[in-house]
This record gives sequence, structure tokens and C-alpha cells, in this order.
Amino acid sequence: MTTPGTKRGPCRSWTDAETRRLMDLAARLDGAWSEIGRRLGRSESSSRGRYLKIMRESGAGHRFIPAPAKITPEQAAARDDRARARDTRDSEAWLRGDVTPFFFGDPEPGRSALDRRAS
Repeated sequence: MTTPGTKRGPCRSWTDAETRRLMDLAARLDGAWSEIGRRLGRSESSSRGRYLKIMRESGAGHRFIPAPAKITPEQAAARDDRARARDTRDSEAWLRGDVTPFFFGDPEPGRSALDRRAS
């Protein structure tokens, strides 16, 4: 079955045989998606997308996502201090009635290069 698809032409539905072969290739080639796509006659993104969909639906997760980095207590405290300073700055801007930095992330008044231009 084909459906209207991409610039490259109509999309083809995945057959059960293709899906089984995809899972086998993904395990053997450890996520070399360009090679997997070439062997299946599909694009790299199509192959990777189908694999991720199957993993998501099965509840198995995704084994190619790197583990989160471990941080030291000092790094965590510094991160928290930066977040607290940012929140304080945004709150103060809000109270002044200057909501631009709050919504758009623009610099506070007096900190922009445009504020320093010659009048």
C-alpha cells in the first residue's frame, strides 16, 4: 500500500518481514542507520523512525540514548545558584512592569547594545 508522501515519491507501508529485518539489522549494526536504510531500500530517517516507533510502543525504551552525565555536588550547587539568579532577575523585571525579558529572553534595559547607541 502506498500513501502520498515525500518529495522522493509515495511512502510505502512497512511489511512484517521488513520490520523483522530492521530489528535484526539494528541489533547487528548497532544503529548505523544509513547502512540499515541502504540494505532495506529505505531512507536513513525512515528506518530510524520505524525502529524508534517500535521501541516506544513496546515499552522497551531506546538503547542508543546516552546515559545522563553524573555531576558533582559542587556542579549541582552552581547550577542551582545560576537558576536562582535567573529567576530573581526575571521576577524583578516582572515587578518593574518590564515583561520583555521575561517572555522573550531579551536583555534587561540598559544591557542591550541598542540602549547604548548614540541619540
